[in-house]
Amino acid sequence: VLGSNTVNIQGGLYIVHGFGIVINGAAKIGKNCTILHSVTIGVAKGKSPIIGDNVYIGAGAIIIGGVTVGNNVKIGAGAIVVD
Repeated sequence: VLGSNTVNIQGGLYIVHGFGIVINGAAKIGKNCTILHSVTIGVAKGKSPIIGDNVYIGAGAIIIGGVTVGNNVKIGAGAIVVD
């Protein structure tokens, strides 16, 4: 983590096969989220994602930019979320 960016992760994060996961330092991740391998949660245009509670992020998914993912959402394997 560089500078003043710190990932804000709430309790209950579950990482399955944690290989290749990249999370930008300014991202926010809610309670009880599941992240599978090769997931990228990254910055675009200076903004990072906000992930809600009880979110499942499938293998290889990419979430970038100032998107907000609501609570109880499932993001499929290989999905690209930019809006």
